Amino acid sequence: MAASTTARLLGLCLAGTAAVAAAMPAPAGAGAAPATSPSSAAAASQPRGCADVVLVWAGGQEADLFRDRLEDVPGDPSVRIVDVSARAPRLERDDWSAVQRQGLEHPHFRGYRDAGARVVSTAAGVAQRCPDTPVVLGGHSAGAVAARAALRRMSGAEHRVARRQLARVLLAGDPLLDPKEGGHVETTSEARGFLVGRGPRLPRWARRGDLVWSACNHQDLLCDAALRDEVPLPGTALTAPSYVTELHRTTADLGTVRPRTAATMLTGGRDRLDGEALGMPPVRLTVVRLPRGLRIAERRDGDLIVGSPRPGRQVVVVRARGVRLAPSVERRVRIVVTGVSPAGRPGTVLVTRGRDGDPAGGGSPLVSADGGTVIYSSYADNLVKRRLPERAHLFAWNAATGHTELVGLSPEEEPVEAYWRDVSADGRRVLFHSDGALWLRDRDTRTTTAAPARAQLTEDGQLVTYPEPPEGWTHTRAASPDGRFVVLERRTPRSGFAVDVAVRVVDSTTQQVVHEGTVTEPTDVRYAPAELTADGRYLKIDSGSISGRGSHVVDTADGLRSVAGANDISDDGQRLLDAGCFALDVVRHATGEATRLVAAGLGDHDYDECPLAGTSLSRDGTAVAYDFRGEQVLPRVRTRSTQIYYWRSPGT
Repeated sequence: MAASTTARLLGLCLAGTAAVAAAMPAPAGAGAAPATSPSSAAAASQPRGCADVVLVWAGGQEADLFRDRLEDVPGDPSVRIVDVSARAPRLERDDWSAVQRQGLEHPHFRGYRDAGARVVSTAAGVAQRCPDTPVVLGGHSAGAVAARAALRRMSGAEHRVARRQLARVLLAGDPLLDPKEGGHVETTSEARGFLVGRGPRLPRWARRGDLVWSACNHQDLLCDAALRDEVPLPGTALTAPSYVTELHRTTADLGTVRPRTAATMLTGGRDRLDGEALGMPPVRLTVVRLPRGLRIAERRDGDLIVGSPRPGRQVVVVRARGVRLAPSVERRVRIVVTGVSPAGRPGTVLVTRGRDGDPAGGGSPLVSADGGTVIYSSYADNLVKRRLPERAHLFAWNAATGHTELVGLSPEEEPVEAYWRDVSADGRRVLFHSDGALWLRDRDTRTTTAAPARAQLTEDGQLVTYPEPPEGWTHTRAASPDGRFVVLERRTPRSGFAVDVAVRVVDSTTQQVVHEGTVTEPTDVRYAPAELTADGRYLKIDSGSISGRGSHVVDTADGLRSVAGANDISDDGQRLLDAGCFALDVVRHATGEATRLVAAGLGDHDYDECPLAGTSLSRDGTAVAYDFRGEQVLPRVRTRSTQIYYWRSPGT
């Protein structure tokens, strides 16, 4: 398992260029004999005499994992690993108090300064002899400290060329890791280096642009703050044996520009491709071949390929160099671009667009009855001008203006973690719960007031408070738009983990039960009655489980029989929302005629869960909001995070 994981890692972070030549001869002063990939000897006749990638290893246990599995690297690139420091002695329990007392003067770390100097001379040699070979610098434990020392040495102007050839810095088991330094930190929230503050800090230039990847294994006593005051058990090593799992999590962001890649662009609109979409770091692009309809857009944070491609396959050829990672290394890149039609139906709009124009992310949409407002939750901090703490916030989006407003606010107008309960027909008033209580937000008066615990919001924005239900029954948030009919439930556990959910539709004016029935809640699924049509007949039930969210519609007049193909239903029962895992349709109930709103492009991504989750249909059946995780719904919405989209039937 470890071997294959290492091979995948090397393929992602090191196989960034075509196999050009043999590994570079080891520079003077290097320690252990360097290792080369199997292709190195065959490439020795290449005129440049340089490897595709040089990994300069500053010490520690992890280099063997790279060295031993080079033959499994996809594409068999030429890779040279240069060890500049002998492996430090293994730390055992008896060394614990000495490490605490001596810090970096302990024999395990002694000599890190000299090792750092050798790292710098090695990187400078690569830069001089092989200017187009990216350098990856790494180290484990004592080697991570040596790598830090090398970065400090490279801060001088005389090492600018070598600095600009660095593609990545990997610090595994870093005893000086400090999450406040920035960079990409792969660690538990409590973990930081045991010797933080007692050795070389990362220079400012190295903390920019995700150059440095630093990891602390939670089992590593030199890294885990939670274990800082504990005495290790006899025979316990102070440094963890492997960081392969953590290294694998970094996937394709470790590196260098790939010589061949493929991407899709949407036709019929101005789409764009950036480095992330191409599986590369942010890059500067120079055109070699560019099909008609496409062009390069220069941006400070990385160039883009923009435009509307022709349908089908076309080839783009560019020269690319990193903006922040290895900016002096240029590579020729061949990109196969496939022009495809957008998955979203014409007229679809991105709801969760940030103030900067980029997709911000969000989920769990709710459309008002008139279809003019979408209420949703998001952790994004770029949807409104106000600075927000990191938590789930509640927003309202105006379909007519595209304006986004924060509605999850306390009576003192402070942002709170909030989740919607209901919205009035015109979108003016939002009922939400926060910190165990119900609150009513009036968007016109910009006020938030407390609401009774059993309150429901009617379509005209009025609060209705229902009497205490019969013993054993509880109120749900489902009620008819005018508040006349309300839904009660009673939950009875069965054998195993299944639950019988009894449902009653009660006429609040007469307190009579109009419809009732029972559904069985499957294991690991939670049902929540959500919306009721005006006549009290059709009930939408939301469901949630560890595998995702969904909903279905039942007919309360027919013993809670499920309505086939219905995840939501209009108030008159004429339109259904049929939401599968990969597609969403609006269906006419009487005829079965379907209007497809979105369909995931199967094969474009490896979905580990349904890309389509939360959906909401306006009560008149003309407007739909849904959250979807996919890159091909709309042009320029190039993100794998979940976004919310909106569609309204033309002419309504």
